[in-house]
Amino acid sequence: MENEISKLYCLFKKYKLARNFASRCSLFGKRQEVAGYLEKNALLYLELEPLAFYCCKAVYTMGSIDDLKHFLPRIIELMVTDPNWFSHPTDLFKKLKENGFEKWDVAEQKLIYEICEKFFITYLNGQANGMLSTILEDFDELFNLESFYEMWLSHANENAISHFIVEAKYQNVPIDFYWKYIEKIEVMYLEATDIELKSKLEDFLDQHEKYLKDWY
Repeated sequence: MENEISKLYCLFKKYKLARNFASRCSLFGKRQEVAGYLEKNALLYLELEPLAFYCCKAVYTMGSIDDLKHFLPRIIELMVTDPNWFSHPTDLFKKLKENGFEKWDVAEQKLIYEICEKFFITYLNGQANGMLSTILEDFDELFNLESFYEMWLSHANENAISHFIVEAKYQNVPIDFYWKYIEKIEVMYLEATDIELKSKLEDFLDQHEKYLKDWY
């Protein structure tokens, strides 16, 4: 995803941090302290913790939407490269939606979607740890999730299925998608030659009705 992130920096470099960023932020809490750090350091090297703090306060009590657009390439870079990003509540996508994302330049919208799509697929193909629904909850602010669920269906490999099993246990997937994916798992179970995988799928299929108990 390095190429897409590089494009993002180029596309958003027109958004310069407005003068006196720190002094324009609220005096409450650590806002001006964090803003001072963000103002003084190079965009490429800004760290996760202050940017996550900033995201929660951005536009409301820390600067303007143009300030947020200035920081956005580094924010999105950290989102797709640092596994700790989603442990911080940032409201990033909510902020973008509230500030007219659908009216942004089409090239900006498309590139952000492309990065999110590639990040989702990369995560989908990686280790399942129950965080996939958190990502989709954020994406839902800006994008139609149907396309992401279709990606999930088309990537029905062992890692994608592991994600599904984790999320299904906590009923974090839409019911229609659940049944489509059950069909995928049934086919994979019948075709599986790996004993460990076959056992995992069999165990899930034996228990799957109890995961639906609150959906009826």
